[in-house]
Amino acid sequence: MLTCQERISVQEELLEEKNTSLTKTKALVKSGQGEASLQESLEDEVDALSESLEEDRDALKTVMEELSSLIGEEIAEDTVFDDAEVDDTLWEGHLEELTDWAVQKDEGCLSAWKDCLEALLEMWTDYTVLNEEYPIPDSIFEYIVIAAAGESIDTDAFYEEYTAYWEERTAALETAEALNDSEGAANVTAGDGAGEQTVEGAQESGSGAETAEETQASESDDQTGGTAQATESATEEEEAEEEDAYVLHDAILEYQNRVLEMNSQIQELTESVKEAYDSLTSLRDTYLSLQEELEELQGSQKLYRVRYRLGELSKEEYQSLTEEMETLKLDILEAGKEYRQAYYSLNSLTGGGLSAIASGELFAEETGEETADEMEKAGIVVLVRAYPGEQTFSLEVSVPEEYAEDIASFELWSGDTRIGSRTGTDEILVADSLSDISELQIRFYDAADGELGAYELDAAVPVTVLTVKTAVEMK
Repeated sequence: MLTCQERISVQEELLEEKNTSLTKTKALVKSGQGEASLQESLEDEVDALSESLEEDRDALKTVMEELSSLIGEEIAEDTVFDDAEVDDTLWEGHLEELTDWAVQKDEGCLSAWKDCLEALLEMWTDYTVLNEEYPIPDSIFEYIVIAAAGESIDTDAFYEEYTAYWEERTAALETAEALNDSEGAANVTAGDGAGEQTVEGAQESGSGAETAEETQASESDDQTGGTAQATESATEEEEAEEEDAYVLHDAILEYQNRVLEMNSQIQELTESVKEAYDSLTSLRDTYLSLQEELEELQGSQKLYRVRYRLGELSKEEYQSLTEEMETLKLDILEAGKEYRQAYYSLNSLTGGGLSAIASGELFAEETGEETADEMEKAGIVVLVRAYPGEQTFSLEVSVPEEYAEDIASFELWSGDTRIGSRTGTDEILVADSLSDISELQIRFYDAADGELGAYELDAAVPVTVLTVKTAVEMK
């Protein structure tokens, strides 16, 4: 609608100029000083322009009626649509910020991130359960690190490594079980000796011999049936164990797939945003270039008019300049239309990123006002990921990029003992394996080393969400 209104405005201006020229030419022709052919040419141009202007007015009226029907409110015919937001250039040079905003707002990326988080939680649940039964070696943990980094796992090598671990685990657990069984058997043997003495004593008294034989025969029959049931049960247990053996293996691969899918989604959106951004930049340059060209022609028009009246410029040359200006004005309208379409397309693709820039929302942290208001309400959401290994313990903190200065580093404590050293939030804390990871404390610091408070942490939980109060909020 805005483009249509602008086109109507330009055509009304051109029509006014043509009518003025036609009136002067008619007077000259009537006095015998003008050319009749010029008058006829101007009349044709006025008729064509008037027809085009009427068509645009009808088109605008139709669009406004459709909009009124859509919003359920009547729109006055003299309503002027403002598009000042599109005329800003604040977005230029902020492709990275626009991309980050788009990723945060995109439903596909958000859904992929949630799927990734679910796979992560499931994987850590399996990891924790198995690790409690038998320590998982760092060689397996390394594949989790690879998956978390968004890299592809060598599935053949991983399968061999995991199979070797599982065989080692199975052998160790079976040895422990056999040891327990042998200890139990020794206790049973000691009990049987006492039982035999009791039976001998009963036989010496001359009672119950036949009953003992019948009982022994009955026990033999029960053993035969029990053996069959035991065999069947053992088979089912073996099948269940075989399925359970690769639960963590499959969970790690599933987590890898989710991470790769999420990264692919983000990469696809990033490329789309860059392509749309480059297109908008190009159209913007074209639009501005045409406007500069028009300003130059308008500056030359006065000089051409003087030269034409002095006879230094022919009528054809002067008309050529006038026609060039008229064409250029229409070209600017078309360029403006294409630019606006690209602007709104990119704004939609980025989840309102351009509007956020125009309103100042996207760069609110630069003023500090909105950031402080938001912080006072809830604080900054921080994700803490724990990676307990057989020989090492790792901890990673994820802080939103825009708050990297507000929460710059952290320390991990167990009672009065600090574990490792102070670590930046863009790094991973790696320490020796801990015997107790359920009662820890994590302390956060800002870029000026100001302490932001301590938070209880159960590192047995793979992912912990904390809301950290910053220095701004603590004042």
